[in-house]
Amino acid sequence: MIQRIPFSKQMVPLFIAVIAVAVAAAIAIAAPDKLLIPADNADAGVRMLRDDFELSVFYNRGSWLLNGSTPYDPELFQEYPQLGLMYVSLPHVFSSSYAGYRTALIVMNLLAYGVLIVVTYLILKKLGRSSWLLLLFALPSMLYFAMNRFDIFVVLLAQVSLYLLLSKRYTASCVLLAAAVLTKWYPIIFAPAYALYMYAQLGPVQYRAALKRGMIAFCAIVVGVMGLSFMVDGVHSLVPYLFHSSRPAGVGSFYFHVVQQFLLGLGLEQVNYFGIAVFFFLQFMIPLLLLVRFKKLSAAPRGDRSLVLWLTLAVFTFILFSRFYSPQWVLWFLPLLVLVARTKLEVFLIIIFDIINYLAFPVIWQSLGHQSSLFTASSLSLVAILVILTALAARQAISAGRLPPPVRSKL
Repeated sequence: MIQRIPFSKQMVPLFIAVIAVAVAAAIAIAAPDKLLIPADNADAGVRMLRDDFELSVFYNRGSWLLNGSTPYDPELFQEYPQLGLMYVSLPHVFSSSYAGYRTALIVMNLLAYGVLIVVTYLILKKLGRSSWLLLLFALPSMLYFAMNRFDIFVVLLAQVSLYLLLSKRYTASCVLLAAAVLTKWYPIIFAPAYALYMYAQLGPVQYRAALKRGMIAFCAIVVGVMGLSFMVDGVHSLVPYLFHSSRPAGVGSFYFHVVQQFLLGLGLEQVNYFGIAVFFFLQFMIPLLLLVRFKKLSAAPRGDRSLVLWLTLAVFTFILFSRFYSPQWVLWFLPLLVLVARTKLEVFLIIIFDIINYLAFPVIWQSLGHQSSLFTASSLSLVAILVILTALAARQAISAGRLPPPVRSKL
């Protein structure tokens, strides 16, 4: 007999969040085109409910499956890594029309988001946190980008990897982390924190064996997928990584406001390359710090909460100091922040960030344009909130991961 799962009040927010996701998916699928009000300066109208412009990009990127070509055919521009490209190509199996593809992709995103919420619920239980924090998954920007971007898939892979790590299933966790890196490569910044956590949990002897198994599994997945891709498409399979490494500064990023707008606006042309180098270092400073100072840090990811805080901090610095900013990146950090937010101020900042992020894109971007003063004000507000959240995460990560002081003998 199937054992009944006991219902508890802690499951109420889980159901509310899942229902909100289902409603958002239904709206994204069924929204009539007439609600996407055309605007003179917009690519595809004010896309407040469904982003047909971006969904059509995914449709075109996956069209190699319909054409009988290879994934990284030189005739097709592909900016997505191997598993990310496979994900946006999969809906073509169900339909060759754009309308059918769009519905299939949104349903896939809906399923991924629902599973993400359930996995986050399980991690909250492990950490002894309130499940009411799951209601943050029903915020407008989260719902919008979860339905309209495939980032939700890599976030799901990363969150499952974290759950497996906290469950002491280290090799399986590394396998999922490798899959996440092959979907969008940013989760690679989690690797040093994973290693330090394993070291703290297992000790120096068992740690070596566990890390060896994890690294073998990680490398086997990455080398296997990349090797197969290279065998099929040669050097063209590396286009996504070359493209993103050379992307110019984007509107709305911290770098854009500080270097592009302020310093270059003062005529300080020589700071451009120096600024790129400084921001690149700051973007990766958390994983570099954990990697270089591996066993010597007085504050490091040793416990469950400490690990999540360091992962959150790594994502924050990666986003904050990137040369460009994408509004769907709210998907990257909010599922982690839900696990560690403790104060009303943190929850308030999350809510405000999400609302402003949604107003900035798609509303203001598509209705007034990215050169409008209102968009500039909204992007500066997002940068300011990111700075505050990063500072809060840094303080808590250092505090939570600090070793207890040695006990002095009274003799």
